[in-house]
Amino acid sequence: MAITDTIRFSLNQSFNSWRLFYCLAFILLSSTLVCAERTRSDLYAEILKSEAVARLYELGKVSDADDYLERTFLSPASVRAGNLIRVWMEDAGLRTWVDYMGNVHGRVEGMNKTAEALLIGSHLDTVVDAGIYDGSLGIISSISALKFLKRNGQFGKLKRPVEVIAFSDEEGVRFQSTFLGSAAIAGILPVSALNISDKRGLTLQDVLRKNAIQITEEKLLELKYEPSSVWGYIEVHIEQGPVLEWVGYPLGVVKGIAGQSRLKVTVRGSQGHAGTVPMSLRQDPMVAAAELIVLLESLCKHPKEFLSYDHHCNDIVVESLSKSLVCTVGEISTWPSASNVIPGQVTFTVDIRAMEDIGREAIIYELSNQMYQICEKRSVSCIIERKHDAGAVNCDSELISRLKDSANAALKILTRETQDEVPILMSGAGHDAMAISHLTKAGMLFVRCRGGVSHSPAEHVLDDDIFAAGLAIVKFLEFQIYCVLVFLILLFPVLVSSSNCSCEAQEKDQNSAEALKFKLVAIASILVASSLGVCLPFLVKDISCLQPDKEPFFLIKSFAAGVILATGFIHILPDAFESLASPCLNDKPWREFPFAGFVAMISGIGTLMMESFATGCHERLELRKAQPVNGDEEMSDHNEAHSVDVGRFHGSALTLPRTNSSDLIRNHIISQVLELGIVVHSVIIGLSLGASQSAKTIKPLVAALSFHQFFEGIGLGGCISQAKMKRQSVVVMVVFFSLTTPAGISVGIGIAKTYDDNSPAALIIQGLLNSASAGILIYMALVDLLAADFMNPKLLTNFRLQVGAIFTLLLGTCCMSLLAKLN
Repeated sequence: MAITDTIRFSLNQSFNSWRLFYCLAFILLSSTLVCAERTRSDLYAEILKSEAVARLYELGKVSDADDYLERTFLSPASVRAGNLIRVWMEDAGLRTWVDYMGNVHGRVEGMNKTAEALLIGSHLDTVVDAGIYDGSLGIISSISALKFLKRNGQFGKLKRPVEVIAFSDEEGVRFQSTFLGSAAIAGILPVSALNISDKRGLTLQDVLRKNAIQITEEKLLELKYEPSSVWGYIEVHIEQGPVLEWVGYPLGVVKGIAGQSRLKVTVRGSQGHAGTVPMSLRQDPMVAAAELIVLLESLCKHPKEFLSYDHHCNDIVVESLSKSLVCTVGEISTWPSASNVIPGQVTFTVDIRAMEDIGREAIIYELSNQMYQICEKRSVSCIIERKHDAGAVNCDSELISRLKDSANAALKILTRETQDEVPILMSGAGHDAMAISHLTKAGMLFVRCRGGVSHSPAEHVLDDDIFAAGLAIVKFLEFQIYCVLVFLILLFPVLVSSSNCSCEAQEKDQNSAEALKFKLVAIASILVASSLGVCLPFLVKDISCLQPDKEPFFLIKSFAAGVILATGFIHILPDAFESLASPCLNDKPWREFPFAGFVAMISGIGTLMMESFATGCHERLELRKAQPVNGDEEMSDHNEAHSVDVGRFHGSALTLPRTNSSDLIRNHIISQVLELGIVVHSVIIGLSLGASQSAKTIKPLVAALSFHQFFEGIGLGGCISQAKMKRQSVVVMVVFFSLTTPAGISVGIGIAKTYDDNSPAALIIQGLLNSASAGILIYMALVDLLAADFMNPKLLTNFRLQVGAIFTLLLGTCCMSLLAKLN
């Protein structure tokens, strides 16, 4: 009888039980991620850094001007940029299209095309004389992240559709109305916007038709996404400020975006000759405009001196304005604009931004009143038009949390150190997220830019910071992948088990108080045994006769491999077959198909694939690094006779000798996958023991499990030792193994009263997890431990060592088999 035959690990559908399996799923998920992370670092750098930087520079050359960067709404350069972005989207495997407002879309459907979609976006237009990163960075980083997932085989695992949108207009340069692209998607762009005109008199509708986009009021309304079809929106953007550089972080998470208003002020006076109209008789709009601009500066620098306090504009609002209010006159023009003519008309723009919408409105109200007074005093007319308004936006707390976790994870990968929490910032600049917030929840990630400079050719982002931004998006998207795996683990038993069977519990003589004493003894005993076993290879590694190249080391590894092999065949796999063939389960499908053997087989094949892909990725990297640099072509014929010999040393031959680095990578993978298989079973037996209420059942298990964990620990510790990992990684793996079973017992104690011992859900979960664990352990023992050592030339040429290795192998299997018999 195997170790857990007398105790049946089971879960009812109570809250506590599902929490338990959530913890188990998290353990499996974490271990899998650790194994995969090392093999992806080179793909990270290739796509998220090198290629992304190259594409930013390529897109930065697409301009309507020869000497500087300028791309305004649907200009020729903007259309070319959209086509280029569309090519990159298709290269990443996205389905692409251009909508009626010129927005470029790229979408992947994921596992469920009807699920709510995640939108990721930024803008492709620029200001005049712009930098290459504003807007473009968010688009290219998002495309690169999805391309990475495609190359890494994770595209089809996304649990929801993901859509990247390159918005056609955010800056508002051409029509003085920002967010044309994103506002159309959000459904907040009025149909009257089709009639606004640019400086040349072309309306928005004219421009769209000129680009073969036959827009109508009905089609404009059709652009709006249904809120029920969208899960959320995230945007990556350069900070456009100095805070991240000042605090020394490449990434920051945005908690809110300042509201903004854009005004157009037109001052009309009396046009006249510059030399003949006396100063006292002039109605000069230029001088009036100058006074209005100085008024704006004073009001925005010292809002407390201008605003009156009432129930709307209180101390808190005024204090916020003092810290966040910014006002800008960015454009001014005169008519007729001649040096010898007193202007007849002066027009200028006003940009006002603040974190408090009430305060911003109060500023506009006060500014307008005082402007009209100045114009009246100077006998000129004054028209103030509100061209654009966007309310302040608070980013969604859930997305803030996930973006923060993603940014922290990205920085940890890049620095290989645990960082402090990334900064949380407010954004003074407007972004497409402001418009999209009317449609769905929104979140933003800022990227550091040098000196905080933006809207300038001097705008610059470090290549490593671009890398960090792309990696953060990958980590965010991976949450959309792996969460679904946890979800399926949790819900699978509920979906497939329809039986209402409730078999009688097999445990008798239940005495919870007496059982608790033995459980506490078990926790201490197993913790000591596990720790001693896994640490033993490290404690004796300095003994010369136990070095990896010595004969005793081969004997110890054979014994450990026998322990692991017997654990898979004798302890775990029979339990899996018995669980999935239980009479408490429906005949269909559980007893009509050998699910336990099938899952074990798939688990073994999966382990082989993961090890093969990971090792192959490293080997290909080593091969590329070893390729010789091509010399001058004229020397090729002369050196042709020597090419084979040179290749032998420089890696240009057809085969590449296995390096120590390759062996270490392989040993890393072996130790991590082996721990994954052991941990799954350890959790199950720990929970089983903790849930039991029978002292007679628990008492013999204490010794058996202690020996079981000790022997398994020796095998695992030997693999970890041979991998020569960093001390921090070794400590994590040792502690993880040592605590798994005691932690499982503790959790089992806490939920013991809620158990229904033979519920279908419990039997299915235990059977499937045991099957997967058995497949991993059997594969690792036979292929990575026994085959590697028994085919080693040192063993093949030493008959005495061969016999000794076979003997210790059989001894290990017999010891573990005896433990199963005793229980």
